[in-house]
Amino acid sequence: MENIKKFFLKNKAWSITTMAMAVIIAALTVGLISSGGQSEIEAYQQKAKELETSVASLNEERLSLENKNAELSGKVSEYEKNASNFNERIEELTKYKDTYKELESKYNSLKADYDKVSAENVSLKEKAESIEQASNAISQKASASTTSSNTTSQKAGSSPISSSTSKNTVSASSSAETDKSYTVYITNTGGKYHSGGCRYLKKSKISISKSKAEAQGYSPCKVCKP
Repeated sequence: MENIKKFFLKNKAWSITTMAMAVIIAALTVGLISSGGQSEIEAYQQKAKELETSVASLNEERLSLENKNAELSGKVSEYEKNASNFNERIEELTKYKDTYKELESKYNSLKADYDKVSAENVSLKEKAESIEQASNAISQKASASTTSSNTTSQKAGSSPISSSTSKNTVSASSSAETDKSYTVYITNTGGKYHSGGCRYLKKSKISISKSKAEAQGYSPCKVCKP
């Protein structure tokens, strides 16, 4: 708007200047005619034409400047519009950034809870496997003890003379059998037997006595060492 006002003021100044020049030229022409200076009149007329040409050239420049000013005004409006859109996008991105930070904080909290629960789950699984192994060992010992007691009683009834010797022999063999016959685990593939908590039992787990496993050609696992 300031530029337009300047152009209007400039145009007004040019109009006043043109009118003043015309008045001066007319006055000079009248004066020279009255004084009889014909040659001077022609000289002033020539200067007047030159001034008119200059005024016309200046008017063309003024029109060119007005056109450029209008073009620049349009570009300024476009830039202002783009700046407004840019500011709106910045505000939108700021909101997204805040939302992202909030979601990231929730994710970190949930991940920490998950890691804690996973650790507790592993600990409980290890305890359960340990209890299972202890239970199997107790069951095997109880079964072996019952079998040994029944065998001893039968031998004592059939040969009273050697009852003391038979009891010692049965007790020794029962102890040896118990040591060799506790439960171990084998897999569908492989040639090793394992304890209940071995990591190699994830895909398959088949219970068998240690003595049978060894009789079938299985060897102890070097990791869990059953």
